Amino acid sequence: MINFNFKKISIWAITISLVISLSIIFITPFIFESFKDLSFRLLISFTIFFLTVIILLLISLLRKKETQEVLEERILRNEYKKIINKKIKSLKSKFNKALRIVKNSSIYRFKSKYELPWYLIMGEKLEGKTSFIESSGLNFPINYEDTYQNEEDEKFKWYFAEHSIFVDLPGNYIQQKDNPEDPIIWKYFLKFFIKRRWKRPINGIILAISIDTLQNKNNKELDNFAKNLRDRFDELSSAFMSSIPIYILITKTDKVEGFENYFNNLNGDEKDEILGVTFEEESLNDNNITQDFSSLLKRLNSSILDKMHFEWDLDNRGKIFLFTEKMSQILSKINYFVDTCFTETRYRKPLMLRGVYFTSIKKDYESSGKSKALFVKKLLENVIFEESEIGKIDENYKKKVKRNQIISYVASLTFLIFCGFFMMNNFINTNEKLNELENSYKEYSNLRNIVDYKSEFKDSNKLFNLVNKIQKDEFELRNNSFFNSFIFKYKDRSEELKRLYYSDLLRILLPQVANKIQNNITINLDDFSKTWDSTKAYLMLEILEKRDKDFLITYMSNDWNQTYSKDEILKNDLLSHWKYLLNEGFNSFDTSKQVIETARNRLIQLSAERLTYEDWKSKFSYLSSKDFSFEKVLGNNSSLFIGSDIKIPGLFTKLGYEAVVLDGKRVLNDILLNNWVIGQKVDLNEKEKDEYFEKIMSFYFNDYKTFWNEALINLNIISYDEIEKLNEQLAILTSSDSPILIILKHLKENTELYSSSEKVKDTLDINNQTISELTSNIALNKLDNFDVNSVSMIREFFKPYNDLLDEKYQSKNLLNTLFEEFNKTYEIMSNINGSVNFEEDAFKIVSNRVHGKVAPLLNQLKLMPPQVKKWYEVVMQGNLVFISKGAKSYINKKYRRMVLSFYKERIKGKYPADITNDDNFIKLDDFNEFFRKDGVLDNFYKEYISGFIDIDYEKSTARARNIDGNKLNFSKEFINSLIKAQNIRNVFFKNDGSFGTIFSIKPHTLGENLATAEITFDNTSIVYEHGPIIMKKINWPSDSLNSSVKLKLYDLSNKIVVEDYINNDWALFKFIDKSKNLTVKDDSLIVSFEKYDFKSSFEIGGVSRLYNSGNTLSFSIPNNI
Repeated sequence: MINFNFKKISIWAITISLVISLSIIFITPFIFESFKDLSFRLLISFTIFFLTVIILLLISLLRKKETQEVLEERILRNEYKKIINKKIKSLKSKFNKALRIVKNSSIYRFKSKYELPWYLIMGEKLEGKTSFIESSGLNFPINYEDTYQNEEDEKFKWYFAEHSIFVDLPGNYIQQKDNPEDPIIWKYFLKFFIKRRWKRPINGIILAISIDTLQNKNNKELDNFAKNLRDRFDELSSAFMSSIPIYILITKTDKVEGFENYFNNLNGDEKDEILGVTFEEESLNDNNITQDFSSLLKRLNSSILDKMHFEWDLDNRGKIFLFTEKMSQILSKINYFVDTCFTETRYRKPLMLRGVYFTSIKKDYESSGKSKALFVKKLLENVIFEESEIGKIDENYKKKVKRNQIISYVASLTFLIFCGFFMMNNFINTNEKLNELENSYKEYSNLRNIVDYKSEFKDSNKLFNLVNKIQKDEFELRNNSFFNSFIFKYKDRSEELKRLYYSDLLRILLPQVANKIQNNITINLDDFSKTWDSTKAYLMLEILEKRDKDFLITYMSNDWNQTYSKDEILKNDLLSHWKYLLNEGFNSFDTSKQVIETARNRLIQLSAERLTYEDWKSKFSYLSSKDFSFEKVLGNNSSLFIGSDIKIPGLFTKLGYEAVVLDGKRVLNDILLNNWVIGQKVDLNEKEKDEYFEKIMSFYFNDYKTFWNEALINLNIISYDEIEKLNEQLAILTSSDSPILIILKHLKENTELYSSSEKVKDTLDINNQTISELTSNIALNKLDNFDVNSVSMIREFFKPYNDLLDEKYQSKNLLNTLFEEFNKTYEIMSNINGSVNFEEDAFKIVSNRVHGKVAPLLNQLKLMPPQVKKWYEVVMQGNLVFISKGAKSYINKKYRRMVLSFYKERIKGKYPADITNDDNFIKLDDFNEFFRKDGVLDNFYKEYISGFIDIDYEKSTARARNIDGNKLNFSKEFINSLIKAQNIRNVFFKNDGSFGTIFSIKPHTLGENLATAEITFDNTSIVYEHGPIIMKKINWPSDSLNSSVKLKLYDLSNKIVVEDYINNDWALFKFIDKSKNLTVKDDSLIVSFEKYDFKSSFEIGGVSRLYNSGNTLSFSIPNNI
């Protein structure tokens, strides 16, 4: 029924909220004016509807059984937490109160909390713990009943005796099964001891076990009890980091049958004796305990006969006789219990069980009626209290505590030393600062009397900085040190110092600034811009309504930057003082009327249009966001260009031009209102404004052209030297969306401008006679506010670029033809990139171009505008350089294969290529094959080199040929080798190209001490004897195959005094090389010989070209060309 009602209510609630929401949406606009806004109505409607649904869902969720169970569980958990917190709080309060009692009680005087032993009394409920303490016979000077028995903390009780303190632990904390919070309270109990008595938390544990427990519990129950006790003992030992002596106290011993009969006749001293066993060894075992218990039984048995002798009652005699038997059974149970609870195992450390003792409470009727425990007094005094220090603390724990103490002491001492040093240092520093502050005051007073407005800025800045320094030091002394507020007392002088600072600025800095501006006006009368700024700044000092703080700050900043360019600190200081004065404000300054009049007269004489133009441009600063750069429109392709980031101000774009057309004249009229600077009127007539505007426009269009022209000039295309980059560049530049087209498009958009009158003329229908000529002229005159010639000049200047595109910004024929040419280049480069031997292909391309088989690649560029031509020339040159490099690399490889390999194998290092080699000679066939016409070297030159260089052999020079602006350059060493090879060819080869030559030889001189000189070559002898000189011709190589050369010199007695013999194919030239002196004479060579004072010389014709400039018979070629 309830569920049914809730569902019914839910349906009705949703229906009603829906009706209300719909009513708000559709009805309220007709009733309330404030509900006209649809979004407002929807917000209210949705809020009502969804809020109703959410509330119903929450109610439904709360009504579920699972939700109720969760809430109840949470409530129980909170209650459980409250109970725990309450018990912990109570236990903590009692523990702290116990410590306060120990500390403050007059009974204990100055005894500390460690001087009295603390004992923990443990045992289950009804074991006789409380009775034992109360009947122990100890003196409790403090009433232990006072506020200590409280059900909230399960009867945690402290007993304060003369020589010890006992803590009675409630029995439920042993098994910890009665209450769920017991384990938590137990842990907090241990934490309190560790925190407040960490050196020795407790001195011993007294475990109370009643005879009832031993008699009534079976072995299993004793096992459980022993294990729980062992857990608590282990937790105590672990928490306190020590081995704690444990004393087992068997209470209620009078319940053992025969006990009262056995001990009926004890005197006072005997009642205080110890009944039990004290173990000598800390480590227990079954044998030790059994022996000690046996000894106890023997002692008891030894007195049985005496006690029976004095007992007359037969029943009592029987009980006395059986008492030891009963005790034996009890001891057996105790032995079992001790073995279970205290024996060492693999996982548990041994406990320090000190003994097992028996006691019983006996009512003392003779005294005050209080009960007294038997066998307790000496147990406490002679055993338990005597062993209060027997517990052993873990050595590692001791070391750790000691280490922590040392660290704490050292840290504390360090902290004290630091604080003392800090306080002392602070005192000394503060005292020094006070002295410095006093000296600063004196220095300031002296300096203030010296410095005035006639002083230099440097001197006045010292004064201002000094007073600022005093303010800063005074503030630091008052606020920056915690100790200063206790040690020193200061008077707050901050307001007084501010007043002095401000008055000094007014008295000194303001007149100095005025004088500086006045001086700038005087010295800069020829500079209109500087005179204008100086006059404006000077007038602002006087005219409050015209004063512009930012302008004055900027003006003085620029002036000081120029005056003190090398002193950055002085500039910043002066500017800071000036800003402070301007922000604080000052009254009208009395300026010099004569200076103002002079400045205004000079400004009127100079042209003010340029300055007005600069001011006019600044009014269009909102167009700065429309600044143009080719980088923006090129996108990713901007990386192909350098200088694409150069910005063209938005004012000088088509958008800026349209803004000028729309608003330029109005902006100028506003600027002309600032003619107050020169004292002129601000209400110019329309004609004057129009004239002014025409001059401004001439500046504008001149800058317009300059910005775009400089942007084009500085826009350079990047040159690459890698084939991939070159191909990528060509592909982009020849594509349909080439960046060149984008550049030309935006250039045309922004430079093909028309004035208003030109636009009207273009739009007028010339065939429409309905518009009168007069009306048209009036309209044109009103629109023609700009200089038509200036606009036309911009169009004409950029016409070569704009004509490359049509009206739809598509490329025209001229540009298309250029693209076609570059497409061919792209195909060539693509083929080279994909070629297996691109170097050979590159050589063929260059060779074909050199030999006229291919038309020049740059012909079409000659028709392009300068910048377009420059861009494509860079691209083309990059490709040509790459092709040339490939071609040269190919030629070099051919050179090394065809020429260098032959030279190294057959020519290099042999005579005559190496004239120093006397053992190895070039074979004539090899010489002929290498140097002859159409030989190895000549063939290579004709096939691979001749097309790229022109060599002038007579002048020994060479010039590289131009290949579309590029050249193949060869090393100078290689060129010299070609020239030298040609000289060798001219000497050693005949005109028909055959190998061989004809030399002439004749005697030249003969020494006076010689009679005859004879030289033999090719079986021909030439003899000279101071007679007629006969010339003979010889063929080389020799016709007779006898190429040896013999030289003989005869003295006056016809005795051979000199004889030389050379036998090889190059003997003639080796003979020449041996000459002491070689003299070139016309086409002949004078060869002189001298040995042992015998001299002779011969004249050889036809070889002088080899020796014109030293010994040129040697020959070498480089490893690379």
